[in-house]
Amino acid sequence: MQPRAARWGQWLKGRRYRITRFSDRKTPLIVIAHSFRDATMARLFALVIERDWTMVPAVCREAYDEILFHAPELIVVQFRRKNLCRCLGHRHPVIREEPFAEHHEVFGGARVGEMDIAWQTMRDWQGLPLSDLALDTKFLEGPRLEEFRATQFRLRLLSVFLHETLRSALRIIAVIGRSAGEF
Repeated sequence: MQPRAARWGQWLKGRRYRITRFSDRKTPLIVIAHSFRDATMARLFALVIERDWTMVPAVCREAYDEILFHAPELIVVQFRRKNLCRCLGHRHPVIREEPFAEHHEVFGGARVGEMDIAWQTMRDWQGLPLSDLALDTKFLEGPRLEEFRATQFRLRLLSVFLHETLRSALRIIAVIGRSAGEF
């Protein structure tokens, strides 16, 4: 199927795409594939990548430098409300998003990776490391609590994205290591 036909077919099905990247680096380019009903949440996820990443302490961002360097240059995020497997997100070994499933000259030889993130499941999840954050009493009521919960959710999105990107990068590093050993 031609890329244009695939894009139109996805559009008619209600599929939309939003493109973003980390503000301090050129790659990876992140394509957020989402339902038209989830456009607001996809916009929020794009802001997490663009803005919240820069608020992460520099020492933490530096820890991800090599991971992001080895990550696929193009990452397609299937942004859904829930996953069938009920997980928060996982890496796909094979690209399933139609417009990106086949190699096209427009990609310029870039590696393409895919993952899915279940934003509604993640919003409802109360993971121990995140729920055990030290709260002072100012967060326990009113708008401060809402602000804290919103920040907590955005950090969950970022955390799961980085975790799945790490898995993709490790796979690429392993493949490069195997091919380098064959010579």
